[in-house]
Amino acid sequence: FDLATKALTPLVATSSHDDQAALTRDDRLLAYASEQSGRFEVYVQALGGGSGTWQISKEGGLHPHWRSDGRELFFLSRPDTVMVVDVEPGPVPRFSAPRELFRHPMENFNVTPDGQRIVALHPAESDLDKPLVVLSNWTQRLTAR
Repeated sequence: FDLATKALTPLVATSSHDDQAALTRDDRLLAYASEQSGRFEVYVQALGGGSGTWQISKEGGLHPHWRSDGRELFFLSRPDTVMVVDVEPGPVPRFSAPRELFRHPMENFNVTPDGQRIVALHPAESDLDKPLVVLSNWTQRLTAR
């Protein structure tokens, strides 16, 4: 979005569902998840004078996250696998093959700036068999005490 002209310009324009964008700190590379192949995969697109788009994941990918220096890209693959790709920056960046870091049930995650720790959102236990309690007029109950 250009603040001066109020014009909106898409960074990624495909006919597929594109989601979960993540920029490198220097704004040169954009990682995102897209269903271009028929399932979600992680792609990287060059920005800021560069050109090119690269498919990073090979067997599904979601939730891309960059290490703060842009030299590693993390993403979630199934089943519950955190993957990492080494990135060699340059006019035409180079990417290693994805490698598995670990497996653990999670819905999403984030990476510390140095890439040494991962914070994960663990799936909640099913609430289908638990009762739902709705408390109405709760403010009136406070004044009655």
